[in-house]
Amino acid sequence: MNWHSILHCQDTLSITLPHLSLKGIFLAQQISDTNVIGQMQDAFNHFIASGQVWALIIGFVIGYVVRGLTAS
Repeated sequence: MNWHSILHCQDTLSITLPHLSLKGIFLAQQISDTNVIGQMQDAFNHFIASGQVWALIIGFVIGYVVRGLTAS
């Protein structure tokens, strides 16, 4: 679907149904990979392999130490 056909649909709707607000119309997208669990596993494996887990752990430790030093 190209922009010309989308604009044509909007014009057609506004002519045939003038009381219909176009603010409530959403365009759909086609999803080809519906394996949500597999995507989550891939994201977690990337999180581990890229070393971001170490940044998270170090951030928690530093935050806990700073909280301990500043709490009264």
